[in-house]
Amino acid sequence: MTINQPDLSFTKKPKWIAERETHWGPIEGFLKENNRKKVVEQLKKLFFTGVIDNPEDVREGFAILYYPLQTAEAWDYLFQDVRLNPKCFKEFMNASLMGSYNEKFFWDDEARLRFFDYFHPATYQSVIKSRVPIGREQKIVGVDVDVHELFVLMCGCMGNYLRRGLPTILIHRLDYFFSCLNELGDISEPTMVTIDDCNNYVERFTRQYFNFTPKTKLDDDSEQKAFLVRFYNHIANNPVHPSIKAIWQKVLDEHD
Repeated sequence: MTINQPDLSFTKKPKWIAERETHWGPIEGFLKENNRKKVVEQLKKLFFTGVIDNPEDVREGFAILYYPLQTAEAWDYLFQDVRLNPKCFKEFMNASLMGSYNEKFFWDDEARLRFFDYFHPATYQSVIKSRVPIGREQKIVGVDVDVHELFVLMCGCMGNYLRRGLPTILIHRLDYFFSCLNELGDISEPTMVTIDDCNNYVERFTRQYFNFTPKTKLDDDSEQKAFLVRFYNHIANNPVHPSIKAIWQKVLDEHD
């Protein structure tokens, strides 16, 4: 099924154009550092109108970032483009999780959440498939998602959020985070780095439940503390793998 181009009539409204102008300046300066003038000009036209006159001059993936509309329907339309390399789907899936592009290309929480939700289901799935066929072969792209690697990536984001208050989209999608915790399995024998990291993060977050000491002074640490309470209680009250429960019990015994 071919996805038609979304309605972009709003791009002609003076108020929208004026708001868009306020964002373009910093982006234009960033683009001029590594792109030819005609490429920057084409990206500006894309940014304001959704049109690319000469697609061959624009690198793969730029359309996803600079398109005026930031909705699932718009991304469906863009991903079905035969010029896109299927690997772009995986790259953007990782970017949506790690927060890459967020501040530069998305200016409100709703758009950031839509971008995250476009790629990630409500709970962990071992394979995430594109919603539309991608690339010249027009095939559905499937990305294998290793639960240990995913959990470590998310814990890295949450760790920075706890220690320094750095924002992460995950605070709005904690059900997804905890569904991964449920799927980790045995992490007692670190046969590879990611499993060892899982073990370390589970122990670290459990300890912080008892002794939360962020590296940066936070004006309000209530959300960080709420996450640590939920993390602690989730292990205590849910059927996680015994190896995870054992880490929790060891820390608990130390604080009796």
